[in-house]
Amino acid sequence: MKEPDEDFIENIIKEAFDYGEDIILTDDEIKDMELSIENELDKNILSILKDQDLIEDYALKVKIERCNNKYICTCDVIIIQKKLFIKKPVKIEPIKKRLMEILEAKPYNVEYRIDIRLY
Repeated sequence: MKEPDEDFIENIIKEAFDYGEDIILTDDEIKDMELSIENELDKNILSILKDQDLIEDYALKVKIERCNNKYICTCDVIIIQKKLFIKKPVKIEPIKKRLMEILEAKPYNVEYRIDIRLY
């Protein structure tokens, strides 16, 4: 028996994490992935939002769908602003950027979309 070479190991890793055209996830795998992503964002979102003193609460929803042979993860974030006499704008771009950094650190081969709405 010979030891596995570098190409063999790379192929195994690619097969394990590649959800490309020929890999179709089961409903349970998709739900597990959604839950994992939602939990990760939920853990981090409070620290991201507390930097902006203008936020009272938030809601988070993660949905993964297969479209054109790719998996697309849509993260909907609803931010409820504090009731102030004069509303100051909430800076959405830094929040979106930080959430995207968290998502891209996950070992999933999916395309991420983040939609943030203010109320």
